[in-house]
Amino acid sequence: MANQICVVGLCQALAEGLDFAESAGLDVAQVISVMLKGSSTSWQMENRAETMLAGEYDFGFATPLMQKDIASCMENPELLGQAVSNGCIRMGDDAIALFSEFVEVGSYVFLVE
Repeated sequence: MANQICVVGLCQALAEGLDFAESAGLDVAQVISVMLKGSSTSWQMENRAETMLAGEYDFGFATPLMQKDIASCMENPELLGQAVSNGCIRMGDDAIALFSEFVEVGSYVFLVE
């Protein structure tokens, strides 16, 4: 589970970084080339940056397996002896699909009680 949590975080960070570079009008291929030589390099960047840049995030069988593992971790904190969400908001796939139609990726979300 620890591996999956780290990989999900890396994928999110990589997607955000690529979006930032593209939004800033940078030559994203050059940005990736430079980043691959620095401390931000990772297997995900080496193998997924180009497809992510093309808007392709379905990495085959690995995606459903990762979703299953993360869901298992989030839904069964007793297995770890502690709550694991620490403020994460869990939403079902239907809710995420609905929000994705109306909310731009990277938008800030504020919760009001």
